[in-house]
Amino acid sequence: MAHLFCHSCGTKLSYAHAQPNFCGKCGQQLNASASTNTAAGLPKLEKSVVISQDETDSQFVPEISNFQVEVEGPESKTVTLGSLLGESPPSNAEKKARKLSINEFIDEKKREG
Repeated sequence: MAHLFCHSCGTKLSYAHAQPNFCGKCGQQLNASASTNTAAGLPKLEKSVVISQDETDSQFVPEISNFQVEVEGPESKTVTLGSLLGESPPSNAEKKARKLSINEFIDEKKREG
C-alpha cells in the first residue's frame, strides 16, 4: 500500500490503486498538475445575478457545524418514513407481530402441528 502526505495539513494518506487527488481530511488538492478553469485557459465564471441577503452563492458553501431541526405536530400520531412517503400504515396484525426466539418459534410450531 502506498502513502503520501498532504502538503496543507500533513495527514498521511494511504492508497492501494490510484493516487488520490484531494486530501481526505482537509480537502486540499494534492495533484499540482490538475487543471483548473484559469489554468486551462477557460474564462473565469463571473457572478451575473445579484443575490439577496438570505440567499447563498453557488460558489460558496457555508460551514454547518451544528444543524438543529424543530418539529411540531400532534402528540398522538406516529410518523414513520413510510407515512412520509405516502404508504398506508401497517395493519393491526402486522403491528401485533412479535419477535420470537428460535426455541419459542419451534415450541409454537410443535403446538400448531
